[in-house]
Amino acid sequence: MRKKLKKPTFGLVYSVARHLASVLMHTLYRVKVVNSDLIRKIQTPYIIISNHRSAMDPVALSCCVKDRCICFMAKKELMSTRFTKWLLGKKLHAISVDRHSNDIDALRSAIKAIKEGHVVGIFPEGTRHKKGLMDDMESGVAILALRCQVPLVPVYIYPKLRLFRRTRLVAAPPVETSDLTKKPLSKTVCDELLMRVTRVYEKLYAENVK
Repeated sequence: MRKKLKKPTFGLVYSVARHLASVLMHTLYRVKVVNSDLIRKIQTPYIIISNHRSAMDPVALSCCVKDRCICFMAKKELMSTRFTKWLLGKKLHAISVDRHSNDIDALRSAIKAIKEGHVVGIFPEGTRHKKGLMDDMESGVAILALRCQVPLVPVYIYPKLRLFRRTRLVAAPPVETSDLTKKPLSKTVCDELLMRVTRVYEKLYAENVK
C-alpha cells in the first residue's frame, strides 16, 4: 500500500523556490500545463518523467506538481561545491547521480524518497537532447518503477523552453506496469517498460508537434 503524506513537508527554502519558479515559468517562459488534472488525481508516491532539452526543464516540471515535493535525480556535477550540495541536496531534495556508473547509492536514495511518499523526478535520457522524442533511455527509471511498484507519469515538454515563448507541458496517463510488476525483475522486463515509454512519447510527439 502506498503511503500518502498528510501535509506537504518541503521546508521553507523549497516552498519559496517553488513559488518563485511558478512565477518565473508563467510570466517569462509562458509555460502552460496541459492535462494537469491527470497528475492531481494520482496518489503519491510516484515517478514523474520528461524529455529533456533545457537546463530549465526541472524548474518547469515543478509547476506540474503543486502539493508534493519533487525529488529530482540530478547529475553529481551540480553538487560539486559545499553551497550547491547544501542548496540542491539538502534544501531542494535533489538526489545526486553519477551518470558514468551504476550509482547504487542514488537508487537507494530514490527508493527511500518513494517510501516516504514523495514524487521522484527523472529525465530518463540522462542528459539534454535536441530531438523532441524520448530515445536512448537509461534503465534506472524502469528498475525504480518496477521495484517500487509505483505509477510512472510521463510529461512531454514542447517546444524547448525559451524566454517569452509559449511552452506546453503535456501530461499523459501513467504508463501501464501492472503486468510487468508480476514478473521477476530482469533486463527483458525493463526493456519492455522502456519500450512502452517510447511509444507514449511517440504518440505525444505526433499529437503536439505541428
